[in-house]
Amino acid sequence: MDPNPASDADLWIAYDLFQAGRLWKEPMYTKLAYALATQIVKQEVVDLAGLGPMLLPGPQGFRTGDVTRLNPSYLPLPLLRGLAHEMPDGPWTKLAQSAERMIRVTSPRGYAPDWAAYRTKENGQFVVDPNNGDTGSYDAIRVYLWAGMTASSDPLARPWLDALSGMRQSVAQTGLPPEKVQVTTGAASGEGPLSYWGALAPYFKALNDERGLGLARAHLEALIAPPGAGREPVYYDRVLGLFGGGFVEGRYRFDENGRLLPNWRSAC
Repeated sequence: MDPNPASDADLWIAYDLFQAGRLWKEPMYTKLAYALATQIVKQEVVDLAGLGPMLLPGPQGFRTGDVTRLNPSYLPLPLLRGLAHEMPDGPWTKLAQSAERMIRVTSPRGYAPDWAAYRTKENGQFVVDPNNGDTGSYDAIRVYLWAGMTASSDPLARPWLDALSGMRQSVAQTGLPPEKVQVTTGAASGEGPLSYWGALAPYFKALNDERGLGLARAHLEALIAPPGAGREPVYYDRVLGLFGGGFVEGRYRFDENGRLLPNWRSAC
């Protein structure tokens, strides 16, 4: 409905509708999912020379000359696998490969950037985003979350995690995630908020990093503290806490085809 929607929201809505249609056996959700996913392909997926299909952050305003701006956090691998499973003739499998290459190339020190860019001249290459530079912070923290939630049997799961080793090293050295990192140099600053721990909990679990996971769990307890027990978590903290905390508690997971597998119980 928005003339320039955020493509990650579109991706999540299409994916959620596919999963809702399957889990609740509601054909209308599946029909809506196909309609939205088709629009994503038409309006928000482009073919970049030397790379292949890639998701624009939105339909308009992200291509200037031969430079296309991209957001690495907009491409959760489980969602791309789920869409590929539902629409095998679509660009989703190749898009997953393009996304893995983007994460790998734009994270030279093991830290994901908030934004990146791709220049199509000279066979194509990733470059530093012309608007936001090489900072990795509040957008990029989601890249670690999606990597941690990807099924270990996915062939891209391990390469994706391996490309993001810097955050693990930072927490191992200092006991906390940096708020901001200059991804080309690895220079870090500040202390990440509670939301970072929510995003990093599945990442540490996927890496079998018990110390990191223990630190994340301890910080996540602040998100479920009773009212009046301390600072009330802000929206972003709470949402990423639900994503990450729910995952490490085993409330849901994704299989290698990207299907959502909720741990539903019969009792409330």
